[in-house]
Amino acid sequence: MESIKSRICGIIAQSGNGVIGKANRLPWSIKEDLHNFRKLTEGGIVVMGRKTYESLPVKKLKNRVNIILTREQKESEIEGVYFCSVEGCVKKCKELEHSEKRIFIIGGEEIYGEFLDVYTTIYITKIEGEIEGDTYSPFSSAYLERYEKVEESEEKRTGNYSYRFLRYERE
Repeated sequence: MESIKSRICGIIAQSGNGVIGKANRLPWSIKEDLHNFRKLTEGGIVVMGRKTYESLPVKKLKNRVNIILTREQKESEIEGVYFCSVEGCVKKCKELEHSEKRIFIIGGEEIYGEFLDVYTTIYITKIEGEIEGDTYSPFSSAYLERYEKVEESEEKRTGNYSYRFLRYERE
C-alpha cells in the first residue's frame, strides 16, 4: 500500500468550531467551495461513507471513480461506482494504481478517521465562526501540527460566510 499511501488526500469544509455537517447535510451553501472541490477531485478517486453517498444529489460524482465504504458489499449498476470495505477500497485502488490517480477521502466523520495515519495532503475550506452541527472534523489544530500549511487563500465572502482555502502537506 506504500504507493497508494503517497496519493491519499483529505478534502473537507469545516467551520471554526470543527462542524462539517448537520442532519447529513452541509450546514452552509458556498458555491465556490463546491467549485474548488470539483476542480481538485476531477480525474481522481473519491472515497466516501454510505451516508455521504446517500446525501449526494447525484449517484455518481462524474469524471471520478467513486468508492463507497460500507459494511454491506454490493455490486453497483453505475459504471465507476464501487461499494466495498476499507480493505476492498485498498484492493480497488491497487487495481487502479497504474493510473496514478490521487485518492480523495471526502467524508464523513468516521471515514476521515479511518485514514488519519496516511494523509499526505489535506485540503480544507475553513469557514469562519461557530456553526451549529452534529458531525465534526478530525482535523483539529493539534492534528494539523503534523503538517505544514503550504497554501492559504485570501479571505473570501459569500452571503453570511467568510472562508479560506487551505492546503497542508505532511512534513
